[in-house]
Amino acid sequence: MGLFLIMVSFISIGAYILLKPKDDLLIKYENELSHFSKEYYERISCNSSYITHDQIDWLTQSYKHMYNALNKQKLIKKSSSVSQFVDALKNIEITVSEMNRRFIKDEIDRCSVLFDNIDGRSLDRQQREAVVNQEINQLVLAGAGSGKTLTIAAKTKYLVDELSYKPQEILLVSFTKKSRKKCKNESKTNLKSK
Repeated sequence: MGLFLIMVSFISIGAYILLKPKDDLLIKYENELSHFSKEYYERISCNSSYITHDQIDWLTQSYKHMYNALNKQKLIKKSSSVSQFVDALKNIEITVSEMNRRFIKDEIDRCSVLFDNIDGRSLDRQQREAVVNQEINQLVLAGAGSGKTLTIAAKTKYLVDELSYKPQEILLVSFTKKSRKKCKNESKTNLKSK
């Protein structure tokens, strides 16, 4: 009987030693988990504007150390807040991609009058998507005569009329004299009231 009590006591101490670092880790990151939930809610969940890849990268990099530490200690099942955090970070690209698709659709619908008349012409669906896409860096590939310059003129008008940019805050770059002249003329025509 005495041996049994000693074994149970030893096992309990061992369990406490094994669990204590994990509990301390949860306590250590509790404030950061709360901060992440708030930031995720404000920047992602409640965001009705376009979310750029730079914003996603900033959020994931800011919490990468915590993600790795919690994941390494296998604390996901121990706490619902840890589980939600890990799931949110794992699925952030998919979540944001779906949200951005909805934003683009809604923004195209909202700005349809603008897109129906750019210098007397109407933009097609791909051009409209290129205009409302708000990534920091954007590459549009298209063949000759497909409306790249018209899309650039529309993007400029969209930035000024819908997003309140000042024309002097926008830099247009062209690689041919013909395209430069066309961009300049279309931008002047579309921004003459500004």
